[in-house]
Amino acid sequence: MKKLMTTLFSLVLLLSLATPAFATGDTSNSEALEVVDQKNDEIYSEIDHGVAATEALKDNYFSEISQLEEVAHVLALKQEKTAILVALEASGQEDGALNAVLSEKEAQLAQAHAGLDTASEQVQTYFEITAAYEAERDAIIQYVYDVTLALTDQGIQEAAELGLLAKCSWVHVRFGDTREWIDPIEIVGGRR
Repeated sequence: MKKLMTTLFSLVLLLSLATPAFATGDTSNSEALEVVDQKNDEIYSEIDHGVAATEALKDNYFSEISQLEEVAHVLALKQEKTAILVALEASGQEDGALNAVLSEKEAQLAQAHAGLDTASEQVQTYFEITAAYEAERDAIIQYVYDVTLALTDQGIQEAAELGLLAKCSWVHVRFGDTREWIDPIEIVGGRR
């Protein structure tokens, strides 16, 4: 009986001393996971704002160029390209057939641009409107890219300081009528 009591007492003592040590490691991992989740929330918030802004720009741009009869076929191609990009979002950008159709549509669009009569006033207006739209869209995309990359770097460094290994996880994001790579954080492993 004495031996049983001593064994139980030793077990209770061991568990009471060991639990805080194990909990510290769990807390560190929990903190690291919270850091990654917080940074990813910030990243996705920036992405959402950029997507909404470029979507509004695209809608306005399409509305403006719809008034130009000489580029109606170009607008139709741009709308088809955008529809393909929307469909690709649902597939996680992984659908090989849709990506092939997208490449074909982009080639058709380039060919349509090459065939435009640059002496035409409507075509010149189209190119001016397009240049202004693309400059504004690209500025938004660059801003989102820069901010999310900085947030990713911060999140990875903070997680590493807390013992969690993380990396950039590049994903395609649709911004209006185009897509770009953006970099949320992905957990790779635990303590080093």
